[in-house]
Amino acid sequence: MEAGSPHVILFPLPMLGHVSPMLKLAKVLSLRGLLVTFLTTEHVHRRLSAHDGVNSRPGFFIRSIPDGLPADHPRSAGRFMEVIVSLAAQPQETYRDLLVFLRHPWPVTYAIVDVFLPFVAEVGEKLGIPVTTFSTGGPCGFWADFCIPKLIEAGEIPFPGPYLHDVARRPVPKSVVYVSFGSLTVLSRPQLLEFWHGLANSGHRFLWVIRPDMLKEADGPGCVVEWVNQREVLAHPAVGAFLTHSGWNSTLEAISAGVPMICWPFFFDQMVNSRFVSEVWRIGLDMKDTCDRGTVGMTVKAVMEGERADDMRRNVAGLSEMVRECVDEGGSSRIHLDQLIEDIRAVSLETSAGMLIGSHCG
Repeated sequence: MEAGSPHVILFPLPMLGHVSPMLKLAKVLSLRGLLVTFLTTEHVHRRLSAHDGVNSRPGFFIRSIPDGLPADHPRSAGRFMEVIVSLAAQPQETYRDLLVFLRHPWPVTYAIVDVFLPFVAEVGEKLGIPVTTFSTGGPCGFWADFCIPKLIEAGEIPFPGPYLHDVARRPVPKSVVYVSFGSLTVLSRPQLLEFWHGLANSGHRFLWVIRPDMLKEADGPGCVVEWVNQREVLAHPAVGAFLTHSGWNSTLEAISAGVPMICWPFFFDQMVNSRFVSEVWRIGLDMKDTCDRGTVGMTVKAVMEGERADDMRRNVAGLSEMVRECVDEGGSSRIHLDQLIEDIRAVSLETSAGMLIGSHCG
């Protein structure tokens, strides 16, 4: 690595919905020739190593830090603010010393920090490291945020009132419902059983990613697994619909794969994303906060069968093609990524020059 070469550090909020997209960005930056350090907590690093096999390699390093919570802390949706509070409670010297340590043997010249970790961004700026904040939310959620003052003014807020292997060997196109509510969604025991019976009553096979012990006594035309590679599953020709919590990562992956969605949003921007899926793009249906077995079964059938389902498939196929065009050479996303990398290189040169002058003056 030459002196003055860009060294980018990326630090996401230690929740998988934030880690996943920033990890993808880190890998892309590394492939484009930048030295990259991906910083996360020890808890997340263990999960990445166990399921994704993510480890350091030449030019791409993973470093982990304690999050300050006890080992038996669930780090779940209902208590995720405790993770942020614990990280924020760390003395600024902890993050300063970490960033200084990561400067050897190559100085950190640029930092990309999760928007939920402003205290880390502040430390980077004090050290003279250019910082860009990263948000995992989609444009739908941002648009809704900007509209909140008008919605309040209009009185609209608050709102009124073995299986898997068998499929792979003998795939029946569009015959399987893939089910995943992400890593933060919390479902009660009765809700889990309503979803299970609704899926079973729909007459369609399904693959549900959830801890097997949570539904160990249930039986039917479905399979429960603890983990899958979601992008690979969605790309499988047997998958005909995706029952999802409508997180932005999952929404993008479903659109990219051309799979219609059944939305059951849980919190934050998921409510807006599901609304766009059902009412704007018309590539799925929104169950909102309803999960009785009758509604689940009818909604699955509506997305899997009939003319309406065909319309959704055509609509999502069109969006999928638009996504491919955006990331291809000359597409808008590719152009913006190229601009980001050029900005990082330019700013890194200035940062390195400033560090060199400072060391001589000292």
